[in-house]
Amino acid sequence: MKTLRMLMAIVAILGTPDSGVAQDEKPETEYDPEVVELLEKASSYLEEDAQQRKESINKLVEIGLPAVPYLCTRLDTNNVMERIALVDTLTRIGQPAVDELHRALEREEGKAKLLSMKIIAKIGSEKSLQVFKNALNSTEWAFRSNAAAGLGKIKGDEAREILLDMLDDRDDDVRLRALLSLADMADEKIVERLVDMLDDPSYIVRFGASEVIADYGEAAVPMLEKKLKKSDRLVVKLLIIETLGNTKNESAAEVVGEYLQDDSPFLRAYSAIAYSKAAHITQRRRLQEKLSKEKVPKVRKALKKAIENFDRRLADDEKNKESK
Repeated sequence: MKTLRMLMAIVAILGTPDSGVAQDEKPETEYDPEVVELLEKASSYLEEDAQQRKESINKLVEIGLPAVPYLCTRLDTNNVMERIALVDTLTRIGQPAVDELHRALEREEGKAKLLSMKIIAKIGSEKSLQVFKNALNSTEWAFRSNAAAGLGKIKGDEAREILLDMLDDRDDDVRLRALLSLADMADEKIVERLVDMLDDPSYIVRFGASEVIADYGEAAVPMLEKKLKKSDRLVVKLLIIETLGNTKNESAAEVVGEYLQDDSPFLRAYSAIAYSKAAHITQRRRLQEKLSKEKVPKVRKALKKAIENFDRRLADDEKNKESK
């Protein structure tokens, strides 16, 4: 999951480009000069100001709610560092900032509106449930995606059902965010639905579903086995076998072991690697026997790699025994 979550973290903090239309002037309001100065220091581009940026954000977080109104007036800034500072600061202030962020979401347009939504999603307050539900009707995928992220933090039955519905969203980024948000709520119904996502049109969604299902472990094996037998698409079968291996469960090894004799060299190769991850370390001999009979070079290569995986696991097992 770590790799995938890192990929998902690369989301547009920068928002959308300016449309070139001048924004309405905001009424002048006097704000605490200290808050204004701290945000300026937190927004410096200079490398040597890194410590100053960190300290300034920490001070803004300490000020908390009194700093929020001014911070929310800056959501339309074009300064990249200021946008990063706003996300960090307001997210860390958390719940006290939510009401003002909701007002900003209603008030702002363009990139400022999207940035408001992003921060609201990162906070993930139950007070924002209606905001997230409203975002589902947005024509912009980024709002729906952020709504999915926020719902994942709220959890609860209503959030769970909404996220399950979002797995049918037309945009692959939204479907991916929804399934990642469901990861921490996983039960049999959710895993069964995620198994269906293994033949999603988008590779990144299929990959995400695979990682979430693998983390569910042994309980996912019967559903994966059923899907494997029903599917007639090679690419889906390969992903299911890979997922079974990543559960690292011996019952999964029994399933993939059957495909070591399959007519397809692709299935034999993938099964060898999956088997080496899921089978008990004493089953190394089975792959050695297969290697002695296998003629296809790419399958032989996979079998050799799988045997190396077993050897590595055996070495780690010995180390663990010695350390006890």
